[in-house]
Amino acid sequence: MNTDGFQRYDYGSNKANNAHYSQNTPPAYDLNLMKFPIAVFSGSQDGLAYKDDVKWFVDQIKSLLVFDHEYYMGHMSFAIAKDMSWFTVDLMHLINKANNMT
Repeated sequence: MNTDGFQRYDYGSNKANNAHYSQNTPPAYDLNLMKFPIAVFSGSQDGLAYKDDVKWFVDQIKSLLVFDHEYYMGHMSFAIAKDMSWFTVDLMHLINKANNMT
């Protein structure tokens, strides 16, 4: 959250990171190694996943992206929103499309 990039959990100190990763900083994930389709569901009212971070991630995985949409929702709205119509429309369409690809 406080770094540029996509990396493993930062234990906060060189000693703790070194104990877990054998290096002072957490290793970065190589997003180029991913080989599967990705759908990104983001919320314009999300206080945990910032728009700039979501945009950066989407830019990194463009070749794998099958769906990218920003909803007027917060972080927990994707699980407990009063209106879950996005689920029955967008998500179920993607699931059905993926099931027919086999």
